[in-house]
Amino acid sequence: MSKYSKYPFCKLYKGLMMAFTPQEAVFMVYMADLNALQNMGQNTIRSKRRHMAYTNIGYRVFDQCVEKFSRMGLLERIPIDGMFEYHWDMKVFSRLLVIVNATNSYIALKGFCDRVFIEEKRTVMSVTEIEINDLCSSFGS
Repeated sequence: MSKYSKYPFCKLYKGLMMAFTPQEAVFMVYMADLNALQNMGQNTIRSKRRHMAYTNIGYRVFDQCVEKFSRMGLLERIPIDGMFEYHWDMKVFSRLLVIVNATNSYIALKGFCDRVFIEEKRTVMSVTEIEINDLCSSFGS
């Protein structure tokens, strides 16, 4: 085992950067990392201030990410002793990765994600295979 194998690696897919803001993409990677730490038995209950410091995301944007990703079915926030424990659903995240990797057209991807997740306020799991196939066949895929 390499001395570097203890460092976690989280892929940041280009589709995440094209479909979401940079702050949202950082938030997603951070939550996926928290999930990995939870799976290793580590305590991930931290103050909001600490989460914000780790992500370099301000108060308002952090709250917007929590609200958006909770609504999308990716995040569950559990209150514990005046703080929150965040659970990132890796099954839903994997499905989101299928969606954001369905096309090489940044315009089609951004438009699709804005429509589905912002305007229609749908969950990731509500996106059908037909919709993903339609996105796959969009210009530039």
